[in-house]
Amino acid sequence: MKKTRFIIISLFVFITVSCKQSPDTLYSKNSGDLETYFLSEKVLALIKDETARTKFKDGCILSSEKKHQKAKDLFLKANAIEPNNVLILNAIGIELSILKQLDMSSSYFENSLKVDSSVSETYLNYGVLLVKKKEYLNAIEIYKKGLEFENVKSQKGYFHYNIANAYYRMNNHTEAMKYLNLASKLVTEPRAMQDIEELRLVLKN
Repeated sequence: MKKTRFIIISLFVFITVSCKQSPDTLYSKNSGDLETYFLSEKVLALIKDETARTKFKDGCILSSEKKHQKAKDLFLKANAIEPNNVLILNAIGIELSILKQLDMSSSYFENSLKVDSSVSETYLNYGVLLVKKKEYLNAIEIYKKGLEFENVKSQKGYFHYNIANAYYRMNNHTEAMKYLNLASKLVTEPRAMQDIEELRLVLKN
């Protein structure tokens, strides 16, 4: 599968989704979490089948309304129509994580990597799940692997930030601050920058 940007950015864990200003974008923020779905026509074009595309878009809307079981069901239907689509597999993995079906969530991220191991966003989402499972070292390894495939400078900052968070949860504040400083030089999104500064304050205290 040819890699195309379809960013699903996840910072921290406990992912919830809520709508924001742009009609093409869904954001979430909860306890420091930030997740972005880009629902532009260019991104939706990654789903070739029209029915699968419609179900995916409707699933994203349901997710934004916190109707995660129904969202998951629509994503699964989209996957049945168009299997092995990385965008759909990531969406299913995220919804399963929200629904606390963590092992099943892992399987969808792993399948996504089998389909296309060059999609950096899958590593980011998978890493967030591993942190949620308290598998911090595995999460850091996944984040670092994802960095190898991330070519956008600002997006690299999200990986550094999540690595910092994983180290923080391991009580390794030295490594956490190192990666947080890297993240602060790269991230440009205001809400993410705010999260970075909030974590910096925690580390300093």
